[in-house]
Amino acid sequence: MISTERASFRHASPELIEGWLLKEGKLFRTKNKRFLRISNGTLSNHKTENEPATWDLDLTECKVREGPRKYEIRLELPKRVVSFFAENEKDYKKWTTAFKRACFRDVEDYYSIGDVLGVGAFGTVRVAYDKESGEKVALKIIKKDNFKAKELEHLQREVEILRSMEHPNVVQTYDIFETKTRIYIILEFMEGGELFNAIATAGHFSESDARDIMKEILHGVGYLHKRGIVHRDLKPENILLKSKDWPLEIKIADFGLANFTVGENGTSVPLTTTIGTIGYIAPEVILRQSYGAPVDLWACGVILYIMLSGKMPFFGKNELECFKRVVRGQFSFPSRYWKDISKGAKDLTRKLLEVDPNKRLTVEESLNHPWMKAESLSKTNIESDRSGLHSSKRKFLNAVYNYTNQ
Repeated sequence: MISTERASFRHASPELIEGWLLKEGKLFRTKNKRFLRISNGTLSNHKTENEPATWDLDLTECKVREGPRKYEIRLELPKRVVSFFAENEKDYKKWTTAFKRACFRDVEDYYSIGDVLGVGAFGTVRVAYDKESGEKVALKIIKKDNFKAKELEHLQREVEILRSMEHPNVVQTYDIFETKTRIYIILEFMEGGELFNAIATAGHFSESDARDIMKEILHGVGYLHKRGIVHRDLKPENILLKSKDWPLEIKIADFGLANFTVGENGTSVPLTTTIGTIGYIAPEVILRQSYGAPVDLWACGVILYIMLSGKMPFFGKNELECFKRVVRGQFSFPSRYWKDISKGAKDLTRKLLEVDPNKRLTVEESLNHPWMKAESLSKTNIESDRSGLHSSKRKFLNAVYNYTNQ
């Protein structure tokens, strides 16, 4: 079953806060004790903590003011003002903070926005700085009106996935702010750039290095799969580095094509959309069969093949020829590039690039493969031309097929 836990956001509205406050009456200004609960931007009133709500308020875009009287919290709603009173300073600060976070929040209250890092079809990425800590972060600004109805569903799903994740091998989402027209996603800033750029410019790269990197990728993928999430677009551009320092700190990024493979009731939800990036798409996706987590393992196999040889396992004069090679599992280990690569590395690569998803290795099986657990692997430099791995020179096909038959 999909976990309902949420990542710990820095400035986000708390998922749930509850307790007792005093509410002032409209006519006689008497103060009555109320059990209040804030959850997902909604304030609900209860006679006791175990009874259902007698009324609730949407806190979205309401204003929170500090009242003139001691421990007074004023909520300025569109048509009226509601006052609550805390019984002590500790509760007053706790509830004031909770109300402010649950109501409309401006991203610039918390972050200083800097230069543009990139512009895409649906939004912009800028550098930003946390006003409290000064930490450099990436700010993804998405305009909702750029999306069609179906695309907006995908965006909302991406946001839901980002809200749920927190793992050392996944790019961390620090905050999410949302208005009627925009979504602001605050992400960990990845100073190291793309994984393959680092490999392309490394003076030395060995089997041992490739194994260590693949282990980190698999840990990240395993985390997703345990939470009922399949990435569906693992590729070099989506494997990022915290810094350029070795050993590399690997992070999986970009969950725009990710989806859930487990429903709310814990049942398996097969996926059917033909989606992904040519060269990394698994055979079952191309054949339009239902699929799930194994597609990410296929992509891991492609990435491992490229790391060890500097070449793509599947290629062709056009998309169709490439697809035919993929569905047949038609690849090889040319001695020109693979003569110094161990049998263990080839065996793991072969088992990840297994056409039958039922026979393809899982994350756990991959991590337990002898090559992954070997105490001593070659640290000799792999003699291959890695310059083509750099993003500025990469010639890989990158057309993305994104149909809506989900």
